[in-house]
Amino acid sequence: MDLLSSLGLQNDLPEQSTRLSHPGVLKALNNDDDARIGFNCCCNCGTTLLVSGVDDSADVVKQTKSKKQSGKFVTCMGCKRVRYCSDACCKADAEATPPTISSDADETACGHSPVICSLLRLCNDDEDAEGELYDDDDGKSQWNKKKKMTPQQERAKEASKYRVQTERESYPATLFNILAEGPGWFMEAITRRVRYLEDPRSPEVVTERRGKRDRMSNSPKKPIGAGSREKDLVIHIVGASVDSELWGWKGRSDNANDAPVLEAYAEASTNILAYLKSFPILLDSVRLVFVGPDCQASCKCEVPIPDSKSTLIIETHQCNYGEESQYDSASSLPPADCIVFFNPGFSCPDYNWTKALETAATPTKIGNQFGCGTPFLVTTNTEMEGFADIKCLLDMGCIDAKNVPGDVLEAVDHSARHTDGEDTTFFFNENPYAGLRVRQSGTMANDFTVKLGSKEETSQRSSKSPHSKLLRVCSARNANPHFAAIEAELLRLDWKEAMDALVSDWQKDGRWDNLLELENNVRNYVDKNLPYLSLSFEDEDEMYDRTDGGMHSMKLVDRIRLDHFPYETIISGAVKHAISGDVILIPSQIKDSDLEMQKIMAELYERISMLSNAGKLLDTMTNFELESGPEDETTWTAHRTACSNCYRLVVSGWFLLWRRLREANKQMIEESEASEVLKATSAIDIHPEEEIYVWSNKWIDFCTLRREVEGEESEDELTLLGGIAQKDKALMMGVSKMMSLSEKASVEARAAELNKQIELLFR
Repeated sequence: MDLLSSLGLQNDLPEQSTRLSHPGVLKALNNDDDARIGFNCCCNCGTTLLVSGVDDSADVVKQTKSKKQSGKFVTCMGCKRVRYCSDACCKADAEATPPTISSDADETACGHSPVICSLLRLCNDDEDAEGELYDDDDGKSQWNKKKKMTPQQERAKEASKYRVQTERESYPATLFNILAEGPGWFMEAITRRVRYLEDPRSPEVVTERRGKRDRMSNSPKKPIGAGSREKDLVIHIVGASVDSELWGWKGRSDNANDAPVLEAYAEASTNILAYLKSFPILLDSVRLVFVGPDCQASCKCEVPIPDSKSTLIIETHQCNYGEESQYDSASSLPPADCIVFFNPGFSCPDYNWTKALETAATPTKIGNQFGCGTPFLVTTNTEMEGFADIKCLLDMGCIDAKNVPGDVLEAVDHSARHTDGEDTTFFFNENPYAGLRVRQSGTMANDFTVKLGSKEETSQRSSKSPHSKLLRVCSARNANPHFAAIEAELLRLDWKEAMDALVSDWQKDGRWDNLLELENNVRNYVDKNLPYLSLSFEDEDEMYDRTDGGMHSMKLVDRIRLDHFPYETIISGAVKHAISGDVILIPSQIKDSDLEMQKIMAELYERISMLSNAGKLLDTMTNFELESGPEDETTWTAHRTACSNCYRLVVSGWFLLWRRLREANKQMIEESEASEVLKATSAIDIHPEEEIYVWSNKWIDFCTLRREVEGEESEDELTLLGGIAQKDKALMMGVSKMMSLSEKASVEARAAELNKQIELLFR
């Protein structure tokens, strides 16, 4: 269990912990714009601290070793990150009950409680880990002081490194995943220019077609210009800096492929490319334009995007957004399809975003016409900062109140209101791709932030997927798959609860292909995190008694796989849905289906495909025990019973679908023309008459022990181990009888063979 779980924080970090009800704290905040509670003011009473000539940043506070420093202030001896004017104030801030002088009866902040102090010590660990990871160690890291660390300290160090890495990787993950997973209107707005270039009526495409005809003729023609434009998606990242969005990159293009930041952005961009293929929109390149005074000097480089023919182009401009011409007369930014602000702090008086927001609000030109404003994405560290930025954007007129949902307007105390259900081009919610690193606030010493913790998008609102944690850790695109189990711990992920909820939701939506992909991802997750996951399965005799399922007979990795993926539940649901669930056909399946019979056939083929996927999962489920090594073949276990139950369902499913398909074929032959019959029947590549024979044999082989008997006329002996009851004889005889009615000689022969096995089994 990680520190956050051990502290009993469940799913949320305390966002507001610094007590503001003390009159002295309120006075300090009202009279001094530079007041920083717990840094240059006492965290309990607000008294100004004598920190002249002393760096009062959080990094230096934690390095204070003595209890006092020249009599100027007192520092918490636990975390060394919070300052007070006296020992009495230090003790008062740690008390569970706020002081009696509190003027706010609704005070809920916990002050510098043991939980807060522990979290601040976690910040110390992360800062030390960051220095070691990125060669920024000042020699004062606690890791350097320990010649030999205990296993617990080693795990703490690895966890710290992982949290730091997830914070940096949260930038590309948030950028591309949120764009790809946003509501339909948002993606439509982002791809407006790209779709215009693909519109056959647009002047650019007409010119390109004309150019192709000219090149095919023998007459020499001028090179094609506008008609050869590449399709690129341009994203502006405003206010970018070397330390945040461009971590680890020195701005060199000669070794671009070796830079982790470029690889991270290239890998993350595959998500949006895969999403756009379904439209279909094929991009030549994704172009990221980083702009900011703390950015790298102007440079540009290209890297290939994995598993695609597209290219990622990264360029930087060291200037303020909208003022690039003042820095470089030759510099010009390409038109943006989307503008991104990572933690801008619109409401902070220290920053001036007026020019940048004016530039972002300028309508974009598409073809010969000006379109709507450019859609943009904004992230903030906390929900409170998010509301503050929204209010600031509303007050500045950068967004229209009619585009903001009513509950958000109410939260920011705006006068405009919407009726429930009214469409808006805005959404505001928690960011599921935020990093795991916890940071101390720079203004309130007992408060915390997580970079990119919330997001708002504008240009209907989308809520965070309740399964985002589970899908994140077992994703095939997880940048650190070997640390995914540690990440699950840090996210306080209840795997069973999350998996049960996800399976229930996806079954309702009929997402059986996604469940099949999920099973593969979970298997990879277990394989790559086996050393860490196996710690929970060390005491095998206690976990799995021989009389309780015989799980001892399986490999450890197989037991963990079964513990992480509910095979029987999903297989049962898939079979039942294939038999009687609703099937929704996509347009490509019915576009040529003018006849009702062809629609019926298309629906049947979809059900056959669902049942086939259930069979793939069953094959994986049964192989766990079969590949587990030497064991008593006559031992029947609870796992084998579960597998047999699934076999029964699959065989029943193929029996019903084959009978339904035979009836549909018969009706089609009577009502349709030969060409229509041929067209409908040639589309299927999975044949129920073959599947039902295969699965019946698999079921029998799984539940029996076969012994060959010598002699030409002797028949093999079958010993039933379990799983098949007398009531199953009717199902098997029905399968055999239906197969015997087939006009195919091969199917009739198989029916006779299956009938012999049934007689041996039930004699």
